Amino acid sequence: MAEAAAKVEDVRKQMSGADTQVAQALIEMQADKQLGKLRRGAFVRSTSLIRYAGAGPWALSQVGKIQTFFQQKFGRPLPIAVFGQGAIHNQWHLDHRNAMDVSVNPNGQEAAALMDFLRANGIPFSAFRTAIPNVATGPHIHIGLPSHRY
Repeated sequence: MAEAAAKVEDVRKQMSGADTQVAQALIEMQADKQLGKLRRGAFVRSTSLIRYAGAGPWALSQVGKIQTFFQQKFGRPLPIAVFGQGAIHNQWHLDHRNAMDVSVNPNGQEAAALMDFLRANGIPFSAFRTAIPNVATGPHIHIGLPSHRY
């Protein structure tokens, strides 16, 4: 009987966790609609996303100064996962041609320094703390304006 009760309690906890995740996803979807309307220089944090709208024009040709900063600060190359359009972006119908994804967890020290650098230089970014279906495969920093669906 105790074993069955423990299993029931475990299922209840899983259901509660799933309900919380669904609620957070709905909140994030609403927040994302608002984030898409940000003015230049705006900065917003939510549960799973940090977004900075940038203060000036952005182009992938600016990547050199970001790479130099990261190399000098951390003694290793900037961990670029995708430069420009990638297969996952094609699959999800996202226009990622003028953006790059960097494999750093937004909760880490490297990410904090990178985001400070990007903000100080007016470079737009979105930092994903978790996977978001059809938007982000996992924690990373997207440098550039948000990708739009095509």
